[in-house]
Amino acid sequence: MDERDALNSTQKIAIILIMIGAALAAIGLLTGGVFIPAALVMFGGAAVVGGVHSVVARQHRTGRSGSSFLPRVHTGVSAVIFGVAFIVIGGALVVAGIAAIAGGSDELWSQLAEHPGVVAMGLGLGFSFLGIATSISRWTFEDGSTVWWQRLPGVVLGLLLVAMGVLVFAMGWSLASNPPPPDGLLDQIVDTVIRWSGFD
Repeated sequence: MDERDALNSTQKIAIILIMIGAALAAIGLLTGGVFIPAALVMFGGAAVVGGVHSVVARQHRTGRSGSSFLPRVHTGVSAVIFGVAFIVIGGALVVAGIAAIAGGSDELWSQLAEHPGVVAMGLGLGFSFLGIATSISRWTFEDGSTVWWQRLPGVVLGLLLVAMGVLVFAMGWSLASNPPPPDGLLDQIVDTVIRWSGFD
């Protein structure tokens, strides 16, 4: 099986999972129950499948044919980072869906709420890695090459994501070092931002 056949197989699996997820979501909107969480599991599974392929093939596609956002192909390290991001996000959806089906979603959310600093640090790392991937990617159009100036907006966006990720991570570190009371999270975030800005 060559690379194109592998990609087509991966796309077919992901599309099947997405279609099953869409059907479950539609049923869930009508009847409730476990169908919505089951849809999350399917959507998460599709993301994981796509992410694994990006990591293994070191090639990640964004955009879609026939749209104003033309298909772009990222290769190398940037493709691996994008793939890992898909795996993490998909895995989180799968875990959340399974927890909801098993009746443990309240406990899961309470655990996350009790550790806002760790959550923020994870988000900050995620933004930073995506920013790095966006900045360093020498992507090409699916049906043609690019020149350096066409990639400049991606570099700028990537740098902004890195900066945002660093700030979010720093905020998470602060919250983890000095955990706020259950009803004081927002106040502590505001106080921290004011202190960092030098206006206190």
